[in-house]
Amino acid sequence: MSIITLPGRFRALAAVALAALTSLAGLTPARAQWNDFTSEIIVTAAAFCREGTQEAAGAVLPIRDHTSLHSLFGTEYGGNGYSTFALPDLRAPAESRVATGTLRWCAVLGGDYPRLDGNDERHDGRLAGEVIAVADWQSKYGSAAGLLCPDGWSRESDASLPHQAKLNWCRAGGWGGQVNSYIGQMLLVANTICPDNSLPADGRTLPTGEHEYLGTLIGNAYGGDRAQGTYALPDISAPQAGMRWCIVTDGRYPAAD
Repeated sequence: MSIITLPGRFRALAAVALAALTSLAGLTPARAQWNDFTSEIIVTAAAFCREGTQEAAGAVLPIRDHTSLHSLFGTEYGGNGYSTFALPDLRAPAESRVATGTLRWCAVLGGDYPRLDGNDERHDGRLAGEVIAVADWQSKYGSAAGLLCPDGWSRESDASLPHQAKLNWCRAGGWGGQVNSYIGQMLLVANTICPDNSLPADGRTLPTGEHEYLGTLIGNAYGGDRAQGTYALPDISAPQAGMRWCIVTDGRYPAAD
């Protein structure tokens, strides 16, 4: 079989065309990506929950289709425990929507099953200092601190927004790791500096040409003026001193399920 080699100028043109197609699709080149934890609750500024997640709005699900998720949720949020269980309902009450806008809380249906051996060794590539919400496992596993968060993560008891009950908030220990790369996803970090590819969720107004895929995703749900070519980021206060909410600005464009 013969191999055809393109002249240099054609190889260059092909590279440019591929980059253009990638840009038009709203994607970035693939890179190593960890999975979310089963039962993790992620927060997004988008108007939908991305593929592999479902809005935490109290839906009743069949156990047979989600056995791993049920093993963590149990009937803490509803269901009969024999054939059904429920997701938590984390929708903001009307009086708090001024602060939270159209943020959606989404339950991870699949992902990596969290290790709950009660030791300090992490088995994931998550960003050190990231704070995540997971289901309340206390009714199933007891109140031991090591069983309220995945291995290597510590409990952050004051990290939730006021209306979010029955969640455990956990902080990643250790060093290094990667920031989540889904555009529009919210990150709670245990410091005052947002990671690369993210900005503080402080309500700032941006021109539509800056982080354009984020602007396309969230539109003017949080402010700005489309006629003037601007959009705004969500404005979320830190739950406690030394923490900050950030929004991912560049990365993978989320796909609706």
